[in-house]
Amino acid sequence: MAKSFLTSLDVRAIAQPYMVAIRDQLQQSVNLFLAQGDYRICIERVAADKPLRNDIKIGTVYPIFKGAAGKIFGAYLGDFKDTDMSAGESAQIRHDGYVVTRGNRVPDAASIAVPIFSFGNKLEAVMTISGPIGDYTEERVKEYLSVMMVLGQTISKQMGATL
Repeated sequence: MAKSFLTSLDVRAIAQPYMVAIRDQLQQSVNLFLAQGDYRICIERVAADKPLRNDIKIGTVYPIFKGAAGKIFGAYLGDFKDTDMSAGESAQIRHDGYVVTRGNRVPDAASIAVPIFSFGNKLEAVMTISGPIGDYTEERVKEYLSVMMVLGQTISKQMGATL
């Protein structure tokens, strides 16, 4: 019965309040993606209130292995013939538990992505922050990562993961 409950948890509902808190603390847009076949879909979005921002809409569909979120999906779900990364890069992403990209999908934007796991430590979703590349200095990336890593693990535990 517990397994049935844990596998039915709604990642969007659990993550949304944390996404608002991340946006408010870091002043970066926050996105939540699910894998759907060869694509990833934005299922939740909390936009930063700044004139320059990476503006993704809920429901936007991207190729699954592109961008920071795509690298996380590739590391956990990918067949390396289908991704732009090597087995070594994938192993590094799984070891680190995050990805930082600058100008990867959008030339003047940067992102940080972390995995969200569910019951059985299955990759459930990917949460990203994104914004202007100038916001992603080495010092700020360290700050952003400290917040993203903790919240990714917190949401995963609420989804039933045993990290």
